[in-house]
Amino acid sequence: MATYYRLFNPQLKQAFDITDGHDHDGVNSPSLSPAATVATDSVTTIKIKDGAVTTPKLGAASVTSTKILDGAVVLAKIGADAVDGTKIADESIDSEHYVDLSIDTAHIALLAVDTGQIAADAIDGTKIADEAIDSEHYVDGSIDTAHFAALAVDAAALAADSVITAKILDDNVTNAKLVNIARGSIKVGGASDAPSDLVAKTDKYILVGDGTDITSVAVSGDVTVTNLGAFALAANTVDSTELVDGGVDTTHLAAIATPNAKAIVAAHAAAIPVTGNGNLALTIADAAETNTLAVPTFAGQEITISADTLAGTGSRAITVAAAINATGNDKITLDAAGEFIALRGVKLGASFAWHVIANDGATLETA
Repeated sequence: MATYYRLFNPQLKQAFDITDGHDHDGVNSPSLSPAATVATDSVTTIKIKDGAVTTPKLGAASVTSTKILDGAVVLAKIGADAVDGTKIADESIDSEHYVDLSIDTAHIALLAVDTGQIAADAIDGTKIADEAIDSEHYVDGSIDTAHFAALAVDAAALAADSVITAKILDDNVTNAKLVNIARGSIKVGGASDAPSDLVAKTDKYILVGDGTDITSVAVSGDVTVTNLGAFALAANTVDSTELVDGGVDTTHLAAIATPNAKAIVAAHAAAIPVTGNGNLALTIADAAETNTLAVPTFAGQEITISADTLAGTGSRAITVAAAINATGNDKITLDAAGEFIALRGVKLGASFAWHVIANDGATLETA
């Protein structure tokens, strides 16, 4: 039968029931024998000495949240890597909790970095992937000359009709830049001032303006032209109207091979030509023949009229348009072979008149 002792320990301030082999000094000793048994729920907080509860004294999973005083778990009480995502309240980690440079790429959620998170001028060339910037990323008008690489704007980059006159450097449109035109053609302004091609290769044609357009025309009139550009007067095209008064000097008179070289011809009843100097040698038939003689063409003009041959009792009466001497004679009659008269043109007011400078046998009278 067990023997029970009732002990009182002033330090524990609580009775202990000791059974089975107690070992004590019998004077309310605070020391219990190893065999002493503490009653259930008999050790309270005040019975535990500060620092006496060590890790081995704690049962597995015995410290619950209700056993921990609010604010009592300090940094030193938390083990390394002990706080995982389940221990952190939502929306509770702010910038002050991050170690500088601790957020690396692996911890940034997809599409989590938006415009608001990027500092001004923070994105340089190293942050932009190759071939990533497209036209939608440029501000209108933001690409200026300084940002074009040399030779970057090629034909494919230019819009139709985008190169205007102001964009072309002076003297830079070479023949190679012009659209081909037919050989022998030239560029001219056409209707509505639009450029057009004019065929200018027709043999011996020249380009002539008509006040509106330029055309390629054949040379006509008193001149001819070769395809080497040499112009010449056509034969028999220069007469006295083309000559300047006094323009033909002795040097330009052709040598006379025979007296007939400057001969004037005038048949019966014809007008004697007065286009220049000359000699009229008459062949007079056996009849009363006539001629007329106009005033001279220019002052100094000379003409001689002679009876070269005469048949029978023939004669040639020449009526002059104005008096040929101071007497007022205006009619000359040749009625024997060898008779002649020489006349010279003089200025007379607004016109000209013949005056006799020599006469051998010719009859002068007034008509």
